[in-house]
Amino acid sequence: MDFEVVGFDNLQVATFIRDNLDFDQLILEHYDGVNPNSGWIHVSYSSKGENRKECLTYDGKIYSKGLNAQ
Repeated sequence: MDFEVVGFDNLQVATFIRDNLDFDQLILEHYDGVNPNSGWIHVSYSSKGENRKECLTYDGKIYSKGLNAQ
């Protein structure tokens, strides 16, 4: 699912998910580190098997490991 939470910084929401919820993959996409509303969050969850808890940041060109503000 791709989403944003109106009124909350996308990096803060992604960090909350990383630290508190179970997920398979979490991607902070197109976040510029300047505008808290930039980009969006992608999160997936598998109800079958083990979730990988993989965190990535995508800047529009490359994926990097972790949640990184540009």
